[in-house]
This record gives sequence, C-alpha cells and structure tokens, in this order.
Amino acid sequence: MLNLAEYRKKTTSLADYLPWACLVGPGIVLNKDGSFQRTLRYRGPDLDSATDAELVSITARLNNILKRFGVETTFVSATDAEAWRRAIKPNTRMLFLETPSNPLTEISDVAELAKTAHESGALLVVDNCFCTPILQRPLDLGAHQHSE
Repeated sequence: MLNLAEYRKKTTSLADYLPWACLVGPGIVLNKDGSFQRTLRYRGPDLDSATDAELVSITARLNNILKRFGVETTFVSATDAEAWRRAIKPNTRMLFLETPSNPLTEISDVAELAKTAHESGALLVVDNCFCTPILQRPLDLGAHQHSE
C-alpha cells in the first residue's frame, strides 16, 4: 500500500505555487498581488482539433507543476515493455498507464508491466476507462489499482 505520510509532512501546497487568491465573480479572479484577472472556461483539449504540439505543451506544464512537489515523470512507449524496464530508477514508486490508450488505442501488456512493477517494488496503476472491467480486468493481470 502507498504510504502518504511522507507527503503530509511537507508544508507547501499547490496553493503556495498559484497566484490566485479567490474567485470574486463569474470569470473574475483576485490575484494575491491585488490585481484582477479575467478568465474563460476551458474544457480541455479537443482531440479532434488539438495539435500534437498543444498536447505536449499541456503535458509539460502539468509536469512542471508536479516537479515543484518533487514528482519526477518519465514517458515511455505504451507498447514497449522493455522501455518500461529501462525507465525504472531507484526512486520509481509507480507505473501508470492507460490501455487501450486514448486516442491511439495502443494496447499495453498489463501482465508483463505488473511483473516489472512487482520486481522493482513499484505500484502499477491502470486507467481502464475504454475497456472497463467487463472487457479487461487489470487487477486479475497483476495491477495494484485501476480506474474505470
């Protein structure tokens, strides 16, 4: 089981890194420096119209936020089990994959990746929203956790 106690000891939180103080009206944000900011609702990238560069940019921004909390990420091909093995470092705690992947529908070998995770002492978390447990059962294949 994942021990979250080490993360509770840290005094910084996401709010420490964000410039916003509060929402003062629909789409109006009061910043911590006293300025106001007009915002628009963002639904996220539309995969039909987003370019690869836009998706990479969004991923990079999220990873930069995670780095501030000491979270390191490594990207590997979803279908290359050997690349997953090579990417594991002494501080690797979790392998996360989506299979079938969205939007390419790449299929990962969950059983092989579960073996890799177990050997390295990491957790394997599988995003299983396309198949659901009716068609694919990651826990039966050795994953520690799955989402539907």
